[in-house]
Amino acid sequence: MRHTLFIGLLGILLAACRSTGRDPIPMTPEFPEEVEIAGTPVGGELIINHPMGIEWRDSNLFLIQPGGCAAKVIRASDASDVAIFGPVGKGPDEFLTPCFIRDEANDSTFTILDVTQRKIARYRTAAVGDSLRFEAVWRGSQPTTRDNLLYTRPIRMRNGFYVAQIVAGENTGNKGLVLLDSAWQVVRTFCDPLPEGGNEKSHFQGPLVSKGDTLFYAGITMPYIAAFKISDNGEITTLWEQFITRPLYQVEADGFVRWTKDKHQEGICDLRLTGNHLIAAYSGKPRNLDTPIWEETLLVFDLDGHPIKKIRLPKLYGRFALTPDGKTMYGFNSPEIQIMRYDLSSVL
Repeated sequence: MRHTLFIGLLGILLAACRSTGRDPIPMTPEFPEEVEIAGTPVGGELIINHPMGIEWRDSNLFLIQPGGCAAKVIRASDASDVAIFGPVGKGPDEFLTPCFIRDEANDSTFTILDVTQRKIARYRTAAVGDSLRFEAVWRGSQPTTRDNLLYTRPIRMRNGFYVAQIVAGENTGNKGLVLLDSAWQVVRTFCDPLPEGGNEKSHFQGPLVSKGDTLFYAGITMPYIAAFKISDNGEITTLWEQFITRPLYQVEADGFVRWTKDKHQEGICDLRLTGNHLIAAYSGKPRNLDTPIWEETLLVFDLDGHPIKKIRLPKLYGRFALTPDGKTMYGFNSPEIQIMRYDLSSVL
């Protein structure tokens, strides 16, 4: 009887694999090393909302959407004020829902997409005394795409393509990411780690980073991380993918993915590259909307997805920034908002 039951279950699993038309996504192997590092507070508590992100630019930190503006700029050395950029509004340099576009160049320019107003602008920064001047070097409109596609969290790759997370749109199926050309026109959609998820897209929220023609993506609520090669003609190849933990969920009739409360474990809030390492800010906390998901752990992979090291931090932090040499990390305390600096040179 037990043997018969086992054969039956095996048949069901094999049938499920065949029905999705793909092999099961593997699990991340155990990390071979775990270390702890202490952080150093930088400056005092910041009286702002919890930022949606943090970016390093020219020894300054851009705190993205801290409330009332697109970015608040502070000095990385002491968290003192430098400048405010992009007030709320509908003017040429005002924004309603600003989204900082990551760019591998990491130079003295940055690009903002306003999803609500469908406008895009690129700015150059220049030091003026103790402050910064923001000069618009290009302004444009986000073109209307076929299928009324709405997307956010874009990244610009070295070969000129953009990749963004799909928020809504017609005929997108169960794909969560979109590849756009240099004119912001849709090339194709891709990425379906939960192929039965349907049209609902919230589970695809997550960070993107790139190196050359390789895109790295991770899910915030979906504990998934992957690498894709994007060729110069827009072809996409999955290099590797894995689940950090097995996702626990059910799909509602309308395609909405409902995570299993107190059992499903949250994923990766931020992702960065340094040298030959991919660093992920990992939560691993049970899904419960009454408690914060902010991470206390960094997962370090090589660029082929092999686990290298797990780094424990003493403070809750969320998203983070790295200096160009990859030796120093900046993040937040939570629930109070204070910049923390971490020395990674001894652990990477």
